[in-house]
Order: sequence, then structure tokens, then C-alpha cells
Amino acid sequence: MLTVTKTITDLFIPSTRLKSFGDRAFSVYGPRLWNNLKAVIKCSETIAQFNPEQIAANVKLARLQSIFKDADSDGESGLSMSEFKEALRRTSNKPIDEEEVEKLFMKMDANCDGTLDWEEYVSYNLLEYQEKSQMLEMLKEKPFPKEVKEIQTRHHDNIVRVIYSPHVHKRWTKLDYTNGKYVTVSKDGIVTFWSMELRLNRIHTIPIPPDRATQPWFVEMCCIYNVNMIALASTDRDIAFYDITAKKFVKRYVITGLENCITTMDYWADLESKSQSVLVWGDTEGCCCGIYFEIQRGSGLFGSLPSKQEVAKRISFAELLKGHYPNIKAFRLAGIHDDWVSKMSYIPEIGCFLSCCQSSTTSLYLGDFLKKKSPAYFKVDKGLFAFDYCPKLNIIATGGMDYIVRIWNPYVNNKCIVLLKGHTKPVVHVVLVGKKHQVVSIDKSKTIRVFDLKDQSCLQHLSGRILSLGPFPISTIFFNPGLQHLVLATNNLGLLESREEDERHAEILSHNKPVAQILYNTIFKVVVSACEESVISVWDIETGEKQMQFVNAHTAMEDGFLTPLEITAMCFDPPLRRLLTGARDGSVKVWNFNVGAVLQEFSMPEASMVTGIICTPTKFYITGWFRYVGVYGDGEDIETLKLWPKKHEEDILCMAHLNPNLIATGGYDGTIIVWLRETGHTYCRLNAHKGDKDYTRKEYDNLTKNYEAAIEKMLFLETRNYADKDTAVLVASGAEGWVRFWSVAQGGRLLGQFNAAHKPDSSVNTMVVDSENRYLITADTMGVVKVWDIFNYCIRRRITDDASFSRFKKLTKTFPYLKQFSLDDTLNDEKSEVLLKRPPPVSSNPDETLKEPLILNSFRAHTKAIRDLEYINDRQLIITASADCAIRLWTVCGKYIGTFGERWKQLPKMIKASAIKRTIPKDIRRCGSAKTMRVLNGGKIPYWSKAMATVKQRGFARLKAQFDYLQDKDDLGSLVMKAKEEEETSNILGKAYQRQVRHKMPPILPKILETPNSIAVYHTLPFADLCPIDITQATAHLDEASQKRCMASMKDSHKRDKKGESPIGLVGHYNQVVHKSMGGTKHLTPSNRVRKVVSRHTKASVNTSPEVDDRSTPTSSPIHPLDMSSPQPTTGRNTTKLKFPVIE
Repeated sequence: MLTVTKTITDLFIPSTRLKSFGDRAFSVYGPRLWNNLKAVIKCSETIAQFNPEQIAANVKLARLQSIFKDADSDGESGLSMSEFKEALRRTSNKPIDEEEVEKLFMKMDANCDGTLDWEEYVSYNLLEYQEKSQMLEMLKEKPFPKEVKEIQTRHHDNIVRVIYSPHVHKRWTKLDYTNGKYVTVSKDGIVTFWSMELRLNRIHTIPIPPDRATQPWFVEMCCIYNVNMIALASTDRDIAFYDITAKKFVKRYVITGLENCITTMDYWADLESKSQSVLVWGDTEGCCCGIYFEIQRGSGLFGSLPSKQEVAKRISFAELLKGHYPNIKAFRLAGIHDDWVSKMSYIPEIGCFLSCCQSSTTSLYLGDFLKKKSPAYFKVDKGLFAFDYCPKLNIIATGGMDYIVRIWNPYVNNKCIVLLKGHTKPVVHVVLVGKKHQVVSIDKSKTIRVFDLKDQSCLQHLSGRILSLGPFPISTIFFNPGLQHLVLATNNLGLLESREEDERHAEILSHNKPVAQILYNTIFKVVVSACEESVISVWDIETGEKQMQFVNAHTAMEDGFLTPLEITAMCFDPPLRRLLTGARDGSVKVWNFNVGAVLQEFSMPEASMVTGIICTPTKFYITGWFRYVGVYGDGEDIETLKLWPKKHEEDILCMAHLNPNLIATGGYDGTIIVWLRETGHTYCRLNAHKGDKDYTRKEYDNLTKNYEAAIEKMLFLETRNYADKDTAVLVASGAEGWVRFWSVAQGGRLLGQFNAAHKPDSSVNTMVVDSENRYLITADTMGVVKVWDIFNYCIRRRITDDASFSRFKKLTKTFPYLKQFSLDDTLNDEKSEVLLKRPPPVSSNPDETLKEPLILNSFRAHTKAIRDLEYINDRQLIITASADCAIRLWTVCGKYIGTFGERWKQLPKMIKASAIKRTIPKDIRRCGSAKTMRVLNGGKIPYWSKAMATVKQRGFARLKAQFDYLQDKDDLGSLVMKAKEEEETSNILGKAYQRQVRHKMPPILPKILETPNSIAVYHTLPFADLCPIDITQATAHLDEASQKRCMASMKDSHKRDKKGESPIGLVGHYNQVVHKSMGGTKHLTPSNRVRKVVSRHTKASVNTSPEVDDRSTPTSSPIHPLDMSSPQPTTGRNTTKLKFPVIE
């Protein structure tokens, strides 16, 4: 600007005259010079505003306007459809599609008057560009979440460095950033180890050196990952190497004798050769130093360690420079920078190192210690704080005091290639993300910006006010390229986890909030959706991509903030050119949805939720929670509002229209009122829950169970005769899943009802019918879609049985569900369960009205409630919108096409279900039932069929190998030879291959479960078959012999009593043994005592008469627990016996 001013000044006053006149010249020419300077400044401003691109755009616009005027052949104010087509043919050299041109003309014709003027043409192009640019801006990927995950640490001072220590394997050639640990160090010497999830593992405090009274400051750290060490630099001008293997933290080496304090440090090791590594650092004098290591196998960085492991090996840097250590080369380049070295890194891809400082002349240095390449300086005003190099893109990013992030080519140092602006403070940290072509920069105010290198725009801005990391500045950062995580450090740690998810587990969403309403436009072939965040999106039905999106469609001021309002009702006008939306605050807007422009706006008198909108050629009919219907004129002022009488006692939840003259409204209490559209008079009143009796409010609440009667959705069957009293034309659904068919003729009555809910506690929120009223499609709060055949349901005219049977055959070809589940008994069980828990009201006459149409299809489309449904008649497609933020496209037979928001292949005009690739949404695959999976698979069970075929094949092969009779004897030998050849051949060795024989170990038998108080359980026991035993009856001879035996026993006992001897029986022998009457029984164990007693008793029995039975001899000795029989009086037949097992 000064040059332009000087040149123009010389034109007015020659410089020689000024010199010749001296000081008098200024007094003479001063006023004239001042006026001329004003003209110069104005001229310079005009030159500064000169924009060739803007001038060229204006020229093109003027030329386009002249073409537009020339195309208006009839001289009217605008182009007709034919004139617009002719103008496009003249301006475009390519052939045009008539259908596409007609769609474009209707999009541009905002007022729908059939003509396109210049203002509409320009407004459409500008608005479309503006809305699409905003949509693309919103759809850009946000690399990081808005909130930072804060991790508390035990550091008392600022963290000076965060590094990553990987677990290096011997076979690895690259660093693995998913398997390792993080290490942090603070100025006070506290070293902390963290897991990959930033969980605290261990803490080490570096002890104070014995020759110092205080702890030095630790200023830098780097990871020596190939030998599992870390290097720490302190203000003592030394570098200490610590071994961190396992849980060690032992000092091994110390480099001493450094001239200046280290400010930055970096390390690189060659993992392929595993022999070369480089350690570089910069200091406070601007010097750059480096050490090249040639590590031999089995040795450390500086050779063998001293004998005492507690003492670290000390190495002098001066000796390293002189080459006193083998396989180590040290370098020191002095005077590289004029200031402290801010950062220094070794770049192995180009064999050089980079260093920067806060100097304008030596801002960034690219050089080589070996001096094989010529050095270069990159100059930046006021110097640099940070830089980063990306080997994938081969670029350098820098940040400094001038708030600008610069992108450099390493081989061009005189000028940067990209300038990225947006920061308001000096940029202190820069990271290049080559995988995504992005730059992450952080300034001194903790503000984080993510720039896209492709379009050089800011993708994300995180203000420093939302980063809750304490009052300290961000001292250091670390970006993990493997996990795409950014670790921030002050005295605490902050983690920004990348939003990038694995595509195999990512769910495709159409909106960020639950979808409230959807509509399908048959003219433009688009789907219009609205969510709870007041975002309206326009989707292409052919590809599933988003064409247009405009946000904050309805807003309200709440607590001083502009808050988006939920859109609760939507509809198109009759020509399908405009969109009407209603919100929960009673506001209604008319949109040109192709460009996102508001054409008209008004509000209901009461700020209540709008639940229904109907648009006719001249009027708008609006209803909601205000319990009445309001009528607005299309294009008229708000003062033209007319209110119909308030007939509903509860809130109105839905609205339906039947051409030419009927409107129906449904309330929370189950009341349906059919109105005459022109007059607003009541045509009929319907309610399935109210009979002739008038209930009080409390009785009615108890009767309806607070929600059972609510009407959620209504629709008219337009192909039926509404004047026929035996034909149902109004369908209503709602709470508890009941769908009811009503006739509106002669006061109206209920003709049929059935429950369409999947479970007793779910309700039918929405439903839709096809254009011919053949199918009724319902959706409930469980996310289940059902298709019903209502062609012959609740209608006077009925088709014959033959026609019905032939139609059923056609339906089975379209719906695989009929083939599989039409005769399934589980469906009847589900229906009976629903009816038992939620029976219809008695006032609805269920004996006559409870009947169900044929169900054609049933499958689960979403995991949450379905809010709205649409049906595309020409292609037989179903569109579902759910509270899970997804809008999905299905065929009527249940084939899944895709979710809006993902791109699918161009849909053909005639869609065949067999041609659609079998895919199932991920959430349905996780929780879908067997019936749903079978329907979505087209009636097939692919995985189960394959599994069964494989099991049968393998099982039969094993049976053939075990049993010879299963295979032919003639083919047995050939099969065995073929099997041996297949088993004992190799692709490499061929028939020379011999299979390794392995001896099979015997199978391990299960252990016997034994407990002290339980019986041992055996799997098998040998046994012999039982033989039948002939049982004979006791005869008189046996009785006589028994009596004789008893008499002999009594006589013998009497003789012994006379001699003074005690009767010796089993009990007597036992008493003798127990009372130690026999020698050698004192130390007998109880089992040996029993054996002794039995042996003595056996011997005594042999010596006595065979007619005497000792076991039956009564004794007067005391009863012992071993005696299993109690003494009983002797009778004619003594049957008291002691049964004891005979031990052989």
C-alpha cells in the first residue's frame, strides 16, 4: 500500500521540486498534498478490494440472466416447464432426462404457481448450496469426543513428558502401539507406570544423589525400547538410563560431562537389523548432540555392566566424542540455533534430524550428523514451539508464536505449502495423523483444533474451558497412532479417545436422536424424516444417501438459550411440493423441503403439542393437546383462524382424512369423532370402551386402566364405500395393541377387532395400508412389524372360497412366513396369552367383533419402539422409523435392504425379493428370535442346514468306518486304499510322505465320587441273572421237627443250670471275649473281637447236638448293642433269630 501511495504521489508532485524548495515546499504544497493523499488512500482501498474471481462470477451471472430472459418466449414473468426444458437443452451439450428436469423444475418453483422466475431460480441455487454445505459440515467426522477423560495422578508438579514403552518381541520389525505401557515423569523425580487404559501400575521415586542436598529437576525422558530402558535427563547435566524390565527400576548407565542442560530428547532404534540406534538431544545453548549405537548381540548400550549391580556405569561424554568406546559414535553440533532447542527428533525415513527453537532466523533446522546431506533452515517469524513429521505424507507441520499452523515440504524451505488459521494463542503442540490426513494442534489456552488437510478446514474445535485438567497448562502430549488416542498432561492426565470404531461392530444410525416422523414423497422419490432434535433430513430412496438436512426447524428460548423442539406432526400438501411440520409448543411451519426455506409460519393459541396436521388445497387443519381443531387458510394471515367446537374431553392424539369431506380425530380416552370437513359438524362418535352407561371420572379411569383406551393412530380405507354400514372404512389402533375396524355410516359401529401386539404389555403406535387396501401393516413398541390380509375383512362384498384359495396360493409365494408358521400352534398360544392378560372390553361385544384376519408376515425390525411407518406401493417396500435412531428399508416379505445413512446399490424399478442379497442388521442378529431370523433369511435356515448336513456327513463316515455292514464288500477295499492315499499324501512330498504314528492314550475314566457319608457310585457292576426259587409250604413234619429241636434245647439248658454252668450261646461267647475271660484278647480291635466271637461260636455249634440251635437259646445275660434281636419270651415256636453275616 505504501508503494502505491508513493507512486501516485510522484504523479502529483515531482520529488525534485520538493528537494529544491526545501522546507518551503511543504508549506506551499501541504494542503494540496493532503487532499491528494486522501484520493490515494481511497484508490488504494479500491485496489485492495479488487477480486478477479468475484468479477468473473458476476460476468457469468449476468450472462446466465440474459439466457434466462431470452428463454421466456411468451414475455410473461417466468419460465414454464417447456421453456425451462428448452433453455437447459441450449445451455447443456449433454442429453437431459425429462423426468429429472421436471423434478428440478418443481423443486425450484417455490410458490407452486407453475412458473419459474429469476428470483426463484437464484434463491434455489443459493439456498441449496447453503443447506448442503451446512449438512456436509455437520456430517464431517469428529475425531474426538467433546469431553476429556481425566485421570488423577500422584505427581505434585507438572508432568514434563509422557512416553510409550512398547513390549518389543524379538521377531517384531515395527512398534506395536496396542501392547505396552505409558510412563510419565514430573520435575520432582516421580516416575509413574500406566497400563494401556491409563490405570496406575506402579510408582517409583528417584532418590536424591548422595553428593547433593536437594533433588535436581528432571526435564526430559525418552524410551530406549529395544533394550527395555528409559533415559532421564536432569538439571545436573547428565543422562541416566534405568532398566524397567518386569517390575525393575534400576539405574544402569549415566552419561556425565554435558556442557549444558538438556531441553529435549528423542530415540530411534532399527528393529529390522536390531543393531543400530540413535539418541539425539538439544540443550539450552542451541546445540544438537547425537549418539549412534552399534549394539552387539548380548551386550548393552555401553558394553558390559560393572560387577556390582547396585553401582551404575558412568560414561563421560567427552570420551564418547573422542571415540574411546567401541561401536559408539558421538556428535555435537554447536551453534545450530540462536535460542533453546524446543524440540528435536530423528527422522529415519530421510536419515536426518529436525530441531526447532523460538528464533526467527533459525526456527527449524533439518540436518545430518554424518554430513551426508546438506542442511536447511526453515524461517518463521518469532520462531517455533513444536513440529511433527509424517512419513506417510512426507510433510512437516509446525506451530509457533504467530498462532498459525504451517505445513511444509521437507525439500522446500523457502515457503510453506499450507497455512491453517484459527488459534488465538501461540501453538505449543502439533501432531500429524497421516492415516486420516489430519493435524491436531494445541495452543497455550488449552484449545484443541483438528484440521483436515484435504480441504484445509477445521473439523473440530475443543475449547480450553471444557478441559477440566486443572489450572496448569498442557505441558506435554502423546498421540498413540495405533489406538488413535491423544494423551494430555498437566499435573494430571487427560485422555481423548478416538471415535473411530471397528466397522464390524459399528451400528448405522440415521439420526443422532430418536426419529419421530417419516413421510414418503412419490413425486421426488425421497423420504423426509424428523427427529426429536428438530432436525429434518431428506433421503434418496434409490441409494439411501442424505440429500438435504436443515437443523433447528422449531426452536424456543429456554433459560436464555435457544433450544430445539421436538417435531410431533408432519404432512405434505396435496401437490406434494411443500412440507408442514408441527412442534410441541404449538408452532406450525410450511417448508420448501428441497432447499430448507420457510414459506409460512403460525402458532396455535394454546402452546400445546401439535399431534395432527391435514392439508387440503386451500386450508390447513391442525389439532393436538388443546382438544379442538383449528382451521387456517393457505397463505392467509393468522387472523383467519377458525376453531371447531371442543367435543373431546381428553387430549387429541391423532388425526385422519377421507376425501372428499370427512376428518376423524382420536383422543386419549378412546373417543373417535368423525367431522364434516366443510362445516365442522359432528358426523358420528365412536368409542369401544363406553356403553350406554355414563361413568364418573374415577370409575372410567379404573375401567380403562389409565391407558388402555388411548387412540395412537387412525387411517381411512379409501377404496371402500364409507356409506355402507356393514363395511369398515376407519381403522384405529393404540394402547394394549388393539386394532379396531369401524363403520361410520348411520352413526357408526364396531365391526371387528383383534390384538396386533407382539406381547401383552406392548401397544401398536403406528400402522399403514397399501393403496388398494389389501394389506394392513402394523408396528408395536417391541419393534415388531406385522402384515395382515384385510382384503376380505369386515366388508360386505366377499370373494368365493375358490378365489380365496387361489389367492392364498399366490400369497404363499410372496410371503415365506405363510409356508413356515401358518399352522404353527405357538402362534395360537401367544394369542391366547395376550387375550387372557388384556381381554377386550365387554361393551365392544367381543362375541361378534373379536375376529382376526390372516397374518401374512411377522418379524422384528428394530430393538426399540417403532414410531412411524410408510409403504411404497409401486415397489412394495416398507419404511420403518424407530426410537433407536434408525430408519430402515424392507421388502413386504421381510427382506432387509438397508438403513438410511449407508449407501446401497441403485434399486431397480421392479424389486424381486430373490435378487436381494441376504443381510441382517447387527442388532437384530444379536437379539432376533428364530422366527425373525427365518423370515429375514427368506424362509430358509442356511446356517442350521449347513451344520446338519456337515454333522450327518461326518457321522455317517464314522459309522461306515466302525461297521462293515454299512458299506459294500466290493468297494470296501477300494475305499480303504483311497482313504489311506488321502491321509498319507502331501502336496510337497507326494506319496513319499509318511504320516507320523501317534500312540493313543487310553481314555481317562471319570473318578468315582466318594464321601464319608455316601454310598460309592459305580458306572457298571458285573452280576448274574437271578434264578427262580420254588417256595414250598411248611408241612406238619417240619412243625414236629421244630418242636423237638426246641424241647432238646430246653433240656440241655436245664442240665447246665443244675451243674452251675451258664448257657453258652453267641451272646455268652461275646461276654467272655469282652470281659477278658480268655487270654490274649486284651489288645484286640473291635473287628478282630467279632471274628474271635464268631469262631468260638462256630466251634461250639459243631460239638453240640445238631438238634440244638444256639442262636435260639434264651439267655439272661445283659443285652449288648451287637445283639440285633431283643429278648422275647419262649413260645411253642421260637422264631427269634440273630442273622449275622458269615465271614469266610
